Order: sequence, then C-alpha cells, then structure tokens
Amino acid sequence: MEIWVDISSADNCYQASSFGRIRRSKPAKGTRVGKVLSPRRHPQGYLYVVLRVNSESLTRKVHRLVAEAFIGFYPDLEVCHNDGNFDNNMPENLRWDTHQANMDDMVRHGTRLYGDNHQNTKISDQDVISILKDDRSHAEIGRQYGVGGSYVGRIKSGKSRCLRRVA
Repeated sequence: MEIWVDISSADNCYQASSFGRIRRSKPAKGTRVGKVLSPRRHPQGYLYVVLRVNSESLTRKVHRLVAEAFIGFYPDLEVCHNDGNFDNNMPENLRWDTHQANMDDMVRHGTRLYGDNHQNTKISDQDVISILKDDRSHAEIGRQYGVGGSYVGRIKSGKSRCLRRVA
C-alpha cells in the first residue's frame, strides 16, 4: 500500500509517497490536487520535479523530497541511494549522510562520474596517461592537447584527473 506524507519545505502543498513519487496535495491556480508529477532526468542521472509554491517554481530532486518527508530534513547532509540506483527513490533505499560517504558510495556503485565518463572532461583518460609520461614543458604538452599548461601541471601533480580506473 502506498503511503503519502507531506513535504514541509514545499509549504505542505506536495506529498511524497513510499513508492518514491511526488503529488500535489493542496489546490492552487493551474494545479490539480492528487496529480502525481512526472519527473524529469537531470544530466547527472537524478530524477527531479518542478513544484509551484506561492507562485514560484522550485526545481527539486525527488530523492531529497522523499527523504525529507519520510526521514526528516538535515541541511548539512546529502541524500544517498543505498543501492546506487537513482531511479529507486523509495524511503528504505535513502539515507542522509556526509558528502564523503556519498562519494564513497558512488565509487562503490560505479555511478561516480569522472574521467571519460564526466560530462565536462577536457581530454581522454588515454591522453592523461600520455601526459603523465611526457617530459616536455607543461605549455608544450598543453598546446598539443588543446588545454592550458596549468591544467597539465595539475594532472602531473595529481590534483586533477586522478586515474583510478585507468592503468
């Protein structure tokens, strides 16, 4: 049986369900009470919804809303998915924890975006390996790969693009 609980940060106008869904619970102009919202997918993989609260549009991640409703709200912590599945927003799969614990979970689940999988990557993992072996100046190497010499320096010092998965 699906259980619905008010979401306090949404002015109690919305509810989260034990199945990880979000619905409107109070009437407002242009809304329908009981309507389950259709989530969209964020580029990082999380599901999010757009809430209308006091004539303002609020974009919120579904897992945070469900955790707030069922577990409580902890502003200094992050919501972690116990199984690493961003689509599984059921309360028993969520917990509040530190940023470090969340990153550790993501590495363990294989959902952390880094290296070639990161949407903002500038160069490939193979290029990083080549840069690490190259003895030329940082500026020369940077020109070859279309990046700045300072970025090459950060790669060589281990401050950027640490290769955890690439030998």
